[in-house]
Formats: sequence, structure tokens, C-alpha cells
Amino acid sequence: TATTEIYTLSLHALFRSMRREYERRRDYAFGALKAMPGVELEMPHGAFYLFPKVDSYFGTQYQNYQINSSKDLANYLLDEAEIAVVFGEAFYMNGYLRISYANSMENIQEALRRMAEALKKLGRE
Repeated sequence: TATTEIYTLSLHALFRSMRREYERRRDYAFGALKAMPGVELEMPHGAFYLFPKVDSYFGTQYQNYQINSSKDLANYLLDEAEIAVVFGEAFYMNGYLRISYANSMENIQEALRRMAEALKKLGRE
């Protein structure tokens, strides 16, 4: 029926719009992470997560924080930058963090700004 077709077209438009927005967030987060010294990253092909490689920060320290694993780094970022990331060991990926971009662009920008600031304190310029 015509009503079903209109409904279906509306859903397709909504999904296209949502997909473009998530791609915008992904692209922003990807670029911000790639710009951080010592962070390596591949463009993801699905989901809402980035998995930056951060093992170049192992062996660094700031105040009482000694970074020897991605779990150490995740805890440091939680305390120092007040952002939550998942440590790679939870996915058998030591040396990586899992970062979600399923949030508002404003929150993503602020979180990555804080992350960059916190990483600078570890002395990896």
C-alpha cells in the first residue's frame, strides 16, 4: 500500500541519516586519535568502536601511575582525564584500547581532548 511505501522510505531516510552521522563521528575520532603521538590506528569496518594501539606508552609514568599494560593506561585515563575506555586485555588485545564513538559529537570531542592532554603528561611527545 502507499502508506507502507511511505513508511519504508522514511525508515530508509532515517537510517541513511544515522549512518552518515556515525561515519562523521568515526572519522572525527579516527583523526583525533591518529594525531596523538604514539597512537596507531586502523580504520574500523563495522560496529561503533575504534581500537587504537597504545603500547608505545608502556614503560611511561606520571606521578603515581606506572603504565605497563593497556589496563594501566585505561585506569590512568579514567583517573586523570575522567574518561572511560575499555582496556584491550578484555578482548585478548594487550596494547590496545577500545573506544566507542556511539556518543554525541560534543562528548567525543571533549573526551579525546582530555585523552590527548593526559597522554602528553606521560612524556611521549
